Parts: sequence; C-alpha cells; structure tokens
Amino acid sequence: MMRLRIPLASAASFIVIAICAGRLAAAEPACELNYKTDGTTSETFVLTSLTPEAVVERLPWLLAKAGVTIHWTQPAKGIIEAEGLDVKAEKSGDATRVTFRSHLQPLADRKTLCQYASLAGSPPEAKKPPVAQDPALIERMKDDLLKWHTIVMQSSRLNNVQFSSPSNFLQFAITDIKASPGKKEYEVSMLLPRSICAISHEDMDDLTMEMSGGGRSEPRTKPVRVAVSMTYEGEGAASHLTEASIVTIESVK
Repeated sequence: MMRLRIPLASAASFIVIAICAGRLAAAEPACELNYKTDGTTSETFVLTSLTPEAVVERLPWLLAKAGVTIHWTQPAKGIIEAEGLDVKAEKSGDATRVTFRSHLQPLADRKTLCQYASLAGSPPEAKKPPVAQDPALIERMKDDLLKWHTIVMQSSRLNNVQFSSPSNFLQFAITDIKASPGKKEYEVSMLLPRSICAISHEDMDDLTMEMSGGGRSEPRTKPVRVAVSMTYEGEGAASHLTEASIVTIESVK
C-alpha cells in the first residue's frame, strides 16, 4: 500500500502533462462515449494493454503530477483511492478495464475524467484476423519438415524435434505470415508426440532425479506444443524451405 498527498496543480500544468503523455481527450472518443453521470457521481472507463497491477503501480504518480491528491493504492486489488476520485482496474478479456469515478462536488466533467483516463496506459492492440489455412500448403510444410527430419531451437540446441512419420503431426496450424519480395516467413503451431521431442529443462530434471537416487522417472507422455518459424525463398513452384527453427517448445500441462 502506498500513501502520498500532493496539492492540486494548476489547470495549465495538467494540460502540459496530458500533452506530454500524447493522449489528449480528443484522441479518446471511447472514453467520452463511456462517460455517464447521475448528478452525485460521474464515471467513465477505458481499456489498456497493461495488467491491473501495472496500471495501479504507474498511474498514481501521473495523476499526482496532474494535481490529484492520492490517498492510498492497492496494486494487487487494482484499486486507487484519491481525493474525490476512485480508480478500479480489472481484467476484461485480454485487456484491462480502468474505471474512473468522481464523487467530489463539483463532479469531474467528461473532459476532466477523460484527461485522467488518458494516463491509464496504451490501449490494447487490435487482434489480427485469423490466418487462412491452406490445406495444400500445410501438407507441403509437413512433407518439408519430414525431409528435414530434425529442427532445433537456435538459442538452445538441446531443444529439438526429430520427425519420423506423417502421424507425428497431431495438430498443425499456420499462425502468421510475413511476405517480402522472393521470401515468405511462416509461423506455425504444432502439437507433437513427446517421444519425438527433446525439451532440455524437462529432460535435465528427469536425469537429475535418476542420478540423485530418486528412482527412474516415468516416461513423459503428454503431447508437446511447438511454435516453429519456417522461411521459404523463391516464387510459386520454385519456392523452397531454407530455414526452420523452434521458437518455443513445451509439454502440454
């Protein structure tokens, strides 16, 4: 819990801070649309990509510089209590909803609350539309991986996959495509049998248990989720796989 009391700054100071933050009310139509009042309280909310705890850790200092007197905060609960202003940050899907409620007379108007809200953090990025799944391309990618036989993680080559059969691909999906002249980079997500995967930290844990006399560990059987980057160079039928490497690899919990 944090306590600080800072006297009100001038309106001019507040405007300067808002401009420095690059988030004036004019850039926040959603905030203005969300504004409501019943005559005794006024409130609005915005969405941010920050976690509730991160919002409460950074926002009080910005509000204090803007002239708001902060009483106390509880980052773990997403709460800020200030002079005439309550702030609540809570998860909303993949984003965080930050609600600003004014109860000190005279009430904060739409413009003022949206100036406070402009300090909450960057809005969440719009989700990319799902990548179209081309069955013919996916089959070609599987065949190329089988021909490569082994792919590794560049940062730790002890993490690797050794393909042996089309049946290895329990799931396969293209998750992203980056195209440039003569080249396409694909991000793919695969679910694979544990028997063809080497995961260094899991394998080391098993080996340590055996060497310490803890007995032979049971074989790991849960499938493995693997993200792989695949680069194709060339155009059309002349394109060919030039690079394939593991980005992440982890057994399904």
